[in-house]
Amino acid sequence: MNKILNKRASLSSDLAFYLISHPEVLDKYSDLKFITYEVGQNKLNKNSNFIVSKYIENNKPFVRAIRKKTENNLWIFEPFYTHHFSI
Repeated sequence: MNKILNKRASLSSDLAFYLISHPEVLDKYSDLKFITYEVGQNKLNKNSNFIVSKYIENNKPFVRAIRKKTENNLWIFEPFYTHHFSI
């Protein structure tokens, strides 16, 4: 579990630096929490899915921030709002 926490901390730090240099993204999703994912990191992403399930249970909106490991570390943002999950 420590490896996952260390990876999440590192990925969150990378996301923070990205958001600082791209304030338009932060402005667009300012009311949402970011949950990090990285392509190819199955254990981390499984843990992220657990966090997402808790947000859904509690009707809290969030953004999936997915990093694709490329030359420029492309980030993809997928917002989810609670009204998408009402039963």
